[in-house]
Amino acid sequence: MTDTNPAPLSDDERAELEALRAAQAAQAVPYAEAAAAVGEAVDQGPQADAGASLSQMSAAPAEPLPHEATMDAMMAEFKAMSERVTAMEAELGKARGDYAAAAARLGPPEVALYAKAIHDKLVSLRAAHPDAPPGHFDAVIAKAAPLGEAAQNLIDGQQGAHASDVTGQLAGVVDAVDRFITRTHPRKWGKPIDMSALGGDLEDATDAAEAVASRAS
Repeated sequence: MTDTNPAPLSDDERAELEALRAAQAAQAVPYAEAAAAVGEAVDQGPQADAGASLSQMSAAPAEPLPHEATMDAMMAEFKAMSERVTAMEAELGKARGDYAAAAARLGPPEVALYAKAIHDKLVSLRAAHPDAPPGHFDAVIAKAAPLGEAAQNLIDGQQGAHASDVTGQLAGVVDAVDRFITRTHPRKWGKPIDMSALGGDLEDATDAAEAVASRAS
């Protein structure tokens, strides 16, 4: 029978073999540790990256949609316009208050006083002469009535009343009253009546209206 056992290694051969085994162990890949790391990553799956992404998304502010950004800009502009209108209204209210205070200190415009006096004197003349022909003063009083009302509103300082409400219709009333004094009354009744004060109001009202016009120009 043939002996199959190898011959025993010499001391030099054993030393060389041990050196080769040590070198092989130093270069060996840690397959067990690598496999465990891969397995852990596989077990976690895509949830790991997804979790991080969701966390970042929840922390970051949401970008507005295009139409939302447009609406926000429009609302901001509307708010700014509203604030400007409110400020302008406040300034206008103050200006109106200042004007009303100044008008109160100065008193009613002269043109309004004389215009009101024209209507009042015509009414007084009718009351003072009940013997006049029926309707003798009615037409001229009706002509002067709107002027008297506008003048009274201006005297009272009513909101919206303006000197132009008086001056705009004064010339027509002055002509109608002057015609009544110089033509209608003498021809239709003829009773001597002193209307000099009424004539003076016509002249004074005309002069006051011209003064208003000159200040406005």
